[in-house]
Amino acid sequence: MSDLADTASRAVSRIGFSNWLFEVKSTCSGNDSEFFSDRGQYESWIKYYKDADFLPGGSPVYAALRTKGLAEWSDGARFVLTQCSWIGADLPALFSVGREITPVRVEEKATNAPYIAWLAGAIHAKFIALSAPTPKTGDVCSLTDRERELLRWTALGKTAGEVASIVGLTTRTVYFHLKNAMLKMNATNTLQAVVKAMVLGLI
Repeated sequence: MSDLADTASRAVSRIGFSNWLFEVKSTCSGNDSEFFSDRGQYESWIKYYKDADFLPGGSPVYAALRTKGLAEWSDGARFVLTQCSWIGADLPALFSVGREITPVRVEEKATNAPYIAWLAGAIHAKFIALSAPTPKTGDVCSLTDRERELLRWTALGKTAGEVASIVGLTTRTVYFHLKNAMLKMNATNTLQAVVKAMVLGLI
């Protein structure tokens, strides 16, 4: 996990943020959240994030769970972007990046949104891979070579149209294969299918 933390810290630094925190929440009552970050993260940042869970009038952390895409929140001194990632109905996770003094520009948020979403999914997949039991032979669904190929391109952030141009298929055919992969992975969307396939070592 230390390698993952180092990688995340470098990735976050490249897009202009100094702090990050990954939180896996459970929607089941009685279950606590799990937190993961770099050991070098400031305690004040982690405390600020955790305190934000219980702010009067509504928590920006929980609000991010209901936000499609990248959520933004601030206390005027610290500026945070949070991306929610779902794998299954009861395992949401939140990946947050933050910094002090400099507000997040609109164009900066738009540019970094796909990158932050990818980091959130990748860290989430690693967490599940470490906590999940090794699947028995026969339990792993069978994806075709084409489905794996298209999921790999999707994992790199390519749209269906871009993938179609790369592999020489129509966009409709790409959607067809991705839909089949989603059904096999019991996923509700392509991102979830990609993450599950990564966890199982299928792509």
